[in-house]
Amino acid sequence: MLRFFSGGGGSASPGVKASLNKLFDKYREDIPNSPDEVGVNGSMTYLESIGVDTEGMDCLAVFEILQAPAMGEMSREGFVEGWAALNCDTLDKQKAYVKGLKHTLPTATDTFTRVYKYTFQLAKSGNQKAVPLETATAYWELLFDSPLSAVKWTSPNTPWSAWWIEFLNASWKKSVNKDMWNETLKFAQLTLRDETMSFWNEESSWPSVIDEFVGWIKTEKREGGTTFDLQMVAAKKHVPIVKKHTKRFNRHQSDRFKCVDPSWRKPKGIDNRVRRRFKGQAAMPKIGYGSNRKTRHLMPSGHKAFLVNNTREVDLLLMHNQTYAAEISHAVSARKRIEIITRAKQLGVKVTNGKAKVKTES
Repeated sequence: MLRFFSGGGGSASPGVKASLNKLFDKYREDIPNSPDEVGVNGSMTYLESIGVDTEGMDCLAVFEILQAPAMGEMSREGFVEGWAALNCDTLDKQKAYVKGLKHTLPTATDTFTRVYKYTFQLAKSGNQKAVPLETATAYWELLFDSPLSAVKWTSPNTPWSAWWIEFLNASWKKSVNKDMWNETLKFAQLTLRDETMSFWNEESSWPSVIDEFVGWIKTEKREGGTTFDLQMVAAKKHVPIVKKHTKRFNRHQSDRFKCVDPSWRKPKGIDNRVRRRFKGQAAMPKIGYGSNRKTRHLMPSGHKAFLVNNTREVDLLLMHNQTYAAEISHAVSARKRIEIITRAKQLGVKVTNGKAKVKTES
């Protein structure tokens, strides 16, 4: 919306475009070979003349208006069309617009989003589809920490931006593609609304780097509740658990003969009345008694049991703590049980038998 505040938006008059073309020619460097481009030196000179900080976020905002092909470069078409849409055909008008832009940027979320997304185009080199990590982190620091930013990625208890850069430098060696770039902004905005990250779960379609960042925060930054205590993660929402048959199926005639074990065995006799399903006889298992596939094997808490023998196996549940609950194997010693329970609390993993063998030890 800021692009049209100065009275533009319609088709510019020929006089406005002529003035802008003349102004553009003033900053061209290689006139014979590049008639429609302004290089780095000319662009920096121009930006300084209209009051833009060449190392600040307002520089990115102006380049977004001009649809610059690369950082530090300007094209004739982008320059003329961008300023013509704002009816800014002189340096004085452009300087006044930039001054107003600096005043409104800290509260203009839509403008910030537009500038943020276009910055990816500026950060790329040539025809590359991704941005080098070192370049991306530099732009993230500028965009999220600038006084002009509408999305300052920090909250009272969490320095999100600093943690993000620290995590990337320590654990991420790949370049940054467009999806990762855009999803980072979405994640940043959500964390500012919900510092506990309750919006995140392993079933969401976040990029893998975001999932790893969440796990890194839980293990490296919030371990032991140094920032705020992690709550035990509840199971995902599911349809009500309905058990169609709660009684066990007993073997035919196990109630009559002591030597016949009650554990179920299918009757095979050619004349067996249970096999032939005569009326009034004992029920046999059949597919109709099966549970809903969505809730099959779920415990009352909504989790599925996952047998663990050590803390390494608990770590496997970090990204799946809404689906699985840890169940400590019966052969695990009391000492190791305490270690497993401690680790599970750090990761927010539910333990089904956490009190077994450790009630008097812990």
